[in-house]
Amino acid sequence: MQNKKPILVTGSHRSGSTWIGSTIAKEPTIGYIHEPFNPDYYPHQLGRYTARFKYWFTYIYSENEHTCLRELEKTLAFSYQLKPALKALLFDASHREPIESLRILREYLLCAKHRLIQARPLVKDPIALFSAEWMAEKFDMNVIISIRHPAAFVGSLKVANWHYPFSHFLEQKQLLEGVLYPFKAEIQDLVDRESNESNISNINEIDKAALLWKIMHYRILEYQKSHPDWLFVRHEDISQDPLTGFKTIFDYLNLNYSKSLQKTILQYTSAKDSSQDVKNYSQEASRAMNSKANIKSWQKRLSESEIIRIREGVEDIANKFYINSDWE
Repeated sequence: MQNKKPILVTGSHRSGSTWIGSTIAKEPTIGYIHEPFNPDYYPHQLGRYTARFKYWFTYIYSENEHTCLRELEKTLAFSYQLKPALKALLFDASHREPIESLRILREYLLCAKHRLIQARPLVKDPIALFSAEWMAEKFDMNVIISIRHPAAFVGSLKVANWHYPFSHFLEQKQLLEGVLYPFKAEIQDLVDRESNESNISNINEIDKAALLWKIMHYRILEYQKSHPDWLFVRHEDISQDPLTGFKTIFDYLNLNYSKSLQKTILQYTSAKDSSQDVKNYSQEASRAMNSKANIKSWQKRLSESEIIRIREGVEDIANKFYINSDWE
């Protein structure tokens, strides 16, 4: 019997969630939904994602679900709201581009197609990590959590020059005091130092990225304990053996793992180019790569002292996922 349960692919960002989600979405019965929790937007996305989130890594639970439940139900049902999309196109000068009109039409038609074939929704969203438990319970979802080596994560953020505003944790009291209480003092101290302009130059970006990895994977460890029915995958394991890695994923989701898809995966992950220095997720997910070579790309992106600094900062969590040889 075909499984129609919605799918959530999450984990830390830069952990391969786009690669995993886009590969699953090559199955014709799947309808791909890209990051509805993302606070950034373009007009064409507003038609799909009418729920708007103020914070990166917004934490949704029973007491605040009223702020987004109905809107997320529409998103999973592939409902496209033309009015907010057109309104944003007309009145948001920063995104008033001719191509946006075509994107709105494309998204509208794609949602109509997914409704027609009764596609199985797949939400790819690392930003939903802290709301994964609520999402899974509310929408009865199959959940896949992607894990990545801390040095690879930090190295990727370094290359992309991405910086996370830790004040977004601090401003979510329920998340900070309920889920992330072991890090409350550390987060508060970091935000206090960042608010003091004289201290900004003394804040090490490698340390900040390592702390973010530690916070997210602390939560992933908690999920592993409480949700044995979820699938937890390491980016490195899939990269080392993509065919076996994706077979595990497709079996978990009860999806057809066709010969043609296996061929596509093999072609995509065996390219000579192993460079992954790109800032755009969709760009990274759509181009060929050498997945095995990419496993240790962090060794070229980080200095020896940076690697040591990262490991010292995350070791108590990282040793639950990685052994000594994974740092060599």
